[in-house]
Amino acid sequence: MIQSFDSGGAIILYAEINEPVHELTPQLVNFEAYRNEFENVRNEKRQKEFLASRILINKLHPQPQKINYTAEGKPYIENSDVNISISHSGNRVTVIAHPTCNVGIDIEKSSPRIVKLAGKFLNNDELSEFSNDQEQMILAWSVKEALYKIIGTGAADFKQTLHIFPFDAHSPSGRIEAKYLPNNKIYKLSFFKKEEFNIAFCID
Repeated sequence: MIQSFDSGGAIILYAEINEPVHELTPQLVNFEAYRNEFENVRNEKRQKEFLASRILINKLHPQPQKINYTAEGKPYIENSDVNISISHSGNRVTVIAHPTCNVGIDIEKSSPRIVKLAGKFLNNDELSEFSNDQEQMILAWSVKEALYKIIGTGAADFKQTLHIFPFDAHSPSGRIEAKYLPNNKIYKLSFFKKEEFNIAFCID
């Protein structure tokens, strides 16, 4: 089932992927435009993510759309000024679209796996602030992923380039501020939770 949310002029779509590949494929009405690309995706989970994300993108428009990628790997819609971002985790996929603003979104299933990697993406101040709270660490990861999708390779080193200010991770939704250290720009992000998944997004 696809759920839709509006926020700050952006549309966010969220879906649970339970169908097998052979049932998802006919739902992508412009599958032929993707056939060659799809045939290079070998992993079944990745195939489902590939199909589901494009099905969601098509839900945003009256006519089927074709997704391409920039040299940095940012998705965009052919012949459209609409900005998009895509994320998936477990059997969930989400996309965000805005007609004029840059957008970035990340979804992450709550898991101790992220905590084990915290030292690789959190700076010392963040580690001190978030070290005793798994939910904060998971949301911090999603915030940095969402910002990377907006900023690009300049934010590839999460630990050195992005700083997240303290926030409450235990509300069903909320706001988070983060700074891009190379130019001290402050980004304002939002988050919400669906089942065991955290979703963070930024509209810039």
